[in-house]
Amino acid sequence: MSNESKLESSISNYQGINSSIPKEGLEILSRLDNFKAPYLEEKLISNNEFENSDEFNKYFTEFKRFAGLAGIYKERMAMTSKEVDAVWHQFILFTPEYQGFCDEILGNYLHHCPDTKDKPVGKNEVKNFVDRYQTTFGEIPSLWGLESWCSSGGCSSGDCGTCSGDCGNDCSSM
Repeated sequence: MSNESKLESSISNYQGINSSIPKEGLEILSRLDNFKAPYLEEKLISNNEFENSDEFNKYFTEFKRFAGLAGIYKERMAMTSKEVDAVWHQFILFTPEYQGFCDEILGNYLHHCPDTKDKPVGKNEVKNFVDRYQTTFGEIPSLWGLESWCSSGGCSSGDCGTCSGDCGNDCSSM
């Protein structure tokens, strides 16, 4: 099967997800589906970040989804999972591979902007992530830790909940 056929086949996997995703976004998702990083898996398992390949792949898949959202929507989003962030941190250290991933898969460099006292991640970044994830992929897995992240003050006020639509919070004001 040619690369173009693989791309078209993979794009068809996303056709039902969200009809508002432009073709370029579907292409990003398709490229992410096919992207592998065995060097990253080896390093994170050998550093005891993850116990095995299954655990690594669970978080690596979510990193790819996060990166895909950033590549498609081009807006700042909160990183609420320490484990997914660990994948991202390690990936950045493989600088040539990370640069290639950004250029070839996402189409632009994905900067990492950590949550700091001087530049905290705010409600808008959490809302961007929640809205875009749910719109693109559906329900947000618990591994993102939104409940504990928000209750610990991760959204500045600590009242953002999970924004699943039934959390009782007015997510439109985030």
